[in-house]
Amino acid sequence: MVVAADTAVALLAGLAVFPIVFAHGLDPEGGPGLVFVSLPLAFSAMPGGDILGALFFFFLLIAALTSAIALYEPTTAWLSERGVSRIKGTLIAAGGSWLLGLLSVFSFNIWQDVDPLGFIPSLQGVNFFGLITNGIDKLVLPLGALVISGFVGRVLTRKAVLEELNMRDGPLFRIWLFSLRWITPGVVAILFLVNIF
Repeated sequence: MVVAADTAVALLAGLAVFPIVFAHGLDPEGGPGLVFVSLPLAFSAMPGGDILGALFFFFLLIAALTSAIALYEPTTAWLSERGVSRIKGTLIAAGGSWLLGLLSVFSFNIWQDVDPLGFIPSLQGVNFFGLITNGIDKLVLPLGALVISGFVGRVLTRKAVLEELNMRDGPLFRIWLFSLRWITPGVVAILFLVNIF
C-alpha cells in the first residue's frame, strides 16, 4: 500500500511539474537543476506563481522530512541497542546527515571547483555532490540490488519467502525465484560494470 501511494504521488508530481517546465521552455533535466533552478523560474513567470511556488516547496520539505525520519530509524535503533538513548541517537543521525548535506550544499558555491578525488583521472572535476550522487547511482544501488537478490534468492528459505510474499508455491513463484537467483544478479552485474567503466 505504501509503495503504491509513493509511486502514485511521484507520478502525479511528474504530471504536474513537467507541463510547467515545458510550457516555459525550461530545461527538463532532472535533479537539483530542475527543482532549484528551473521550477523557481517557471513559478515566477506564472500568475500566482509565488503562492504556488511556496506551496510546492513546503510540500517538498514535508516529503523530505518524512523520508528523513524513515532514514534515521535504522541508525537510531542500532545506537539504541548499544545503550544510547533514542533522542541522542536521533540527534547523532540527524547531525551526521546534516554534515553530509553541507558537502552537497557547498558543492554549488564555495567548493564548486574542489575535486577531492581529482588524482583519479575519471573523477577529475567531480565535486563532493557529484561524488555522492554518482557513488549512490553507480555503486550503492547496484550493490544493494545484488545483496538483496542474493539474500532473498539464496539465503532465505523457500517457506520464509512464500510467507512474506503471501504466495503459493506455483509456477509463477518458481519463475520469479529463478529470475531472482540467476537473471537479476547477471543483469545487475552487467549494469554495474557498464556504469563503472
